[in-house]
Amino acid sequence: MRRTALVVLSLSTDYRATLATLRKALSGAGFSPSADVLRTEVSWLAEQGTIAVAEEGPNLTVSLTERGEDIAAGRATVPGIAQATAGRAIVEANIASILADLAV
Repeated sequence: MRRTALVVLSLSTDYRATLATLRKALSGAGFSPSADVLRTEVSWLAEQGTIAVAEEGPNLTVSLTERGEDIAAGRATVPGIAQATAGRAIVEANIASILADLAV
């Protein structure tokens, strides 16, 4: 789920999304994280320097960092974040259409 979250952000407008939009996109990609699990994963990704988290009113917004973009593109690895595989590539190929459906 961590890698897929980074791929979602890499395909999102301005490399950012609200937590709610990220959750919907992950659900469309086959993951069903609870709000609490997603917040935990987002916090972990932020600790690794792959995303930045900001409060914008009542919403949390997550933004992809340069390091996160490198991981999403398969140019770098981080222990705890899955590497690209053929199976993941199929899921990730569908993310653009999922985001289009969400109008991101």
